[in-house]
Amino acid sequence: MDPSPSASQGLAMTIRVPRLHCPLPPAIGERAEELDAHAGRWMADNHLYASAEKLVQYQASAFGTFAALTCPHPGIGVESMKLYTEWLAFGFFYDDQFMDESATANEPATVAQAVIAMISAHAPAGGTGAAPAFTDAGDRHRLALMRSLLARTRAIARPEQFDRLRTHLMLWWYSYLYEPLVRASDRPISLAGFCANRVYNIASLPYVTLAQIVAGCTATADELAHPDAVRMGHLAAYQMAWCNDIHSAARESEVNALITHLPGLLTAHGLTPETAMAEAARIHDTTMHAYLDAQAAVLAAGNPGLNSYARVLRAWVRGHYDWCRTTHRYNAPTALPDSPDPLSDPPQRRQHITHRFAPPSRLTLRHGPHEVRQTPLIAGTYSQDREHEPILFGAQIEVLRL
Repeated sequence: MDPSPSASQGLAMTIRVPRLHCPLPPAIGERAEELDAHAGRWMADNHLYASAEKLVQYQASAFGTFAALTCPHPGIGVESMKLYTEWLAFGFFYDDQFMDESATANEPATVAQAVIAMISAHAPAGGTGAAPAFTDAGDRHRLALMRSLLARTRAIARPEQFDRLRTHLMLWWYSYLYEPLVRASDRPISLAGFCANRVYNIASLPYVTLAQIVAGCTATADELAHPDAVRMGHLAAYQMAWCNDIHSAARESEVNALITHLPGLLTAHGLTPETAMAEAARIHDTTMHAYLDAQAAVLAAGNPGLNSYARVLRAWVRGHYDWCRTTHRYNAPTALPDSPDPLSDPPQRRQHITHRFAPPSRLTLRHGPHEVRQTPLIAGTYSQDREHEPILFGAQIEVLRL
């Protein structure tokens, strides 16, 4: 059946999120709580919120924890981690404000103006010649703040890293135009078209590049251009896209029926909600297996620079998964699989990593019908022989096996 533009997202996605395949060891940086507090203050100081209620939601979403999960590498300075956290927070604000949640969200003109504002941030001062420069009336698009983020990032990045970041940012911004333009034509969003665009729209390419910058990744442009490295990066982007879509479907369907996500689009193509969620999980897991195969091919080459890149990418894949399953932003209704007791494995076979991270108590409050919960305990265990053991998420238990 041909989906209508609205039917693809009109579904109330209340199906519980299934267990997803993610056999990578979890880790988190040391400053999660500090970065959570910094993200909340920084967003408040720079007016990155549509309302006081929205600011509370952002503070409860633990963007600093997201940063610590996706970039847990030792030796990163606190200022670099704060900059990295600010990039993440800005992206969520901008996506909500102009693409998903404002009164004019998803309208082609609104999206186009938001995209061009960000593109204009890359123009050097005096670089437009006789042509008029883009101006941000009333600082609506926070253009000055974006220029500040770019300037501070340029100061710590290698030139080739910064050029790559700019390219990925522009691809991300332009990818926002696809869906509103298709809707404006009164044509349905096709599954193939959505998938082709999603690899850029998920924004993992620029954010992984930012993680490379702050983590001191040694991979060069020539090394990253190797077909195996390109394949690994794109498969990781797709894995993160499907992981995000699966966990955010319920929240996004409630916020805006026009937001496109994989489970909703599969439902619009004739699947029941339960079957659509199961199929989305199958697509995710198949993609994860392909990413792991691509990673193995990269690591087999023994290139130190690409090994460094694989390490950064691997942390992003795992950290993004952990955050999606616990963040208040999504409140994903995760399902518990039938599984043996994960604590029954012989303790001598396991290497333990345990981290507690919770927002300050001031963030434990009520928002509408929801309670802003403390971020739960994440404890991961894996063996030194790379056979991955059970992963604990607070009171919920998942057993992830290769």
